[in-house]
Amino acid sequence: MGIHTLDAEEIVRLALTRQWQTKVDNSALTSPLAPPVEILPKDLIPFAISKGALGVLLSALESWGLLSRLNEAELEKAKASLAYTELLNIAMKRELGVLFEKFEAHGVEVILIKGHDIINLYYNDFKIRPTTDADVLVRQKDFGTVVEILKVAGYISASCESDDGLEKKSENEISTQWLRGSLCIDIHTDIVGEGRIRKRKFLPTIKTEDIFASAVRKEIEGINYLSPDPYHTLILSSLHALKHSYLMDYWFLDVGKIIENLGSDFSLSTLFEKTGSKGLTEIVGKMLWIVTEIFEFPLNKDEITRFRPSRIERRFVLAAIGSRNSLQFGDIILGLYIDNWWQKFYYYKELLFPDRDVLLKELEKSSSRGGNIRLYLSRTIHLLKSLFGIFLHRKS
Repeated sequence: MGIHTLDAEEIVRLALTRQWQTKVDNSALTSPLAPPVEILPKDLIPFAISKGALGVLLSALESWGLLSRLNEAELEKAKASLAYTELLNIAMKRELGVLFEKFEAHGVEVILIKGHDIINLYYNDFKIRPTTDADVLVRQKDFGTVVEILKVAGYISASCESDDGLEKKSENEISTQWLRGSLCIDIHTDIVGEGRIRKRKFLPTIKTEDIFASAVRKEIEGINYLSPDPYHTLILSSLHALKHSYLMDYWFLDVGKIIENLGSDFSLSTLFEKTGSKGLTEIVGKMLWIVTEIFEFPLNKDEITRFRPSRIERRFVLAAIGSRNSLQFGDIILGLYIDNWWQKFYYYKELLFPDRDVLLKELEKSSSRGGNIRLYLSRTIHLLKSLFGIFLHRKS
């Protein structure tokens, strides 16, 4: 008789879905039966760490009675990783409290968005949700003031594109990272894409002023700051996760926490109203389809059935989830919702074959890390091969 086992990816997915399996009928959360696993895979802990799901995994293993099947070295590694996540999140929270006092003293409105805003508002445990930086949204006219405040606070720019360390990423956004030790602040003036695809400016998005118009002031343990409307947070989180597909598990946790926090006040119609465009509604709707159909989150299926992806599109979605090697799968899905066909053409052209100046800039950055043109183009080659794989092979 064979030994029952599951791979790391499937065990992590089951750990994520167990949170919602018994909430479909609004009953109290109980621990579902353990999966049929006799031996835990050797890469389970490293895989869970890479997905940001370590805390959820350990909780699930304990409830399933499988925690003892981790060897002592694996368990110590897991505990050390959670402790580091907790310390980093607490340090960033304290730092943000100091910075937001300075922003307010200078009369500058700054909104905390994405990871740390979600951690502060929706997670009771700072070990569960890892994040690498704190993202803030500012009006373009206030960008210089915010930069000066960070400089005085001891931060140095991670960008070296100009004397001020500012890296222009689109016509409407100047986004830059500022570092101090292990702390990182990422400043945005607009919610558009970044990186090798400059044409992300064509994608449906939320206007900065719309986010400021509905932002609310929050006070968490003495820290006072501006936070986006919860529906805008759901939209921003969905866009970010699809753009960086390997963050899909973080996103699943975040969406679940936000919707659960809103409780009976949550409304899909209000959420779609907040997107402000048909394209963005389709994007968010498809992301919620993933939550409901793949991760078994208890949303009203009747309301999101219309967002079910086509067969080919669904293959892209499934290929995107958790993929570190094919970050562009999410970009392919996003590009489908660019209305203008010429803009769509230029977007996909740049996705597959970057402009020469973008390529040279990327090569210049990678040269210090031992990169070369083969390393850079391997991403495009990998994407093309993956595309053929999606079209030619059925995915379960």
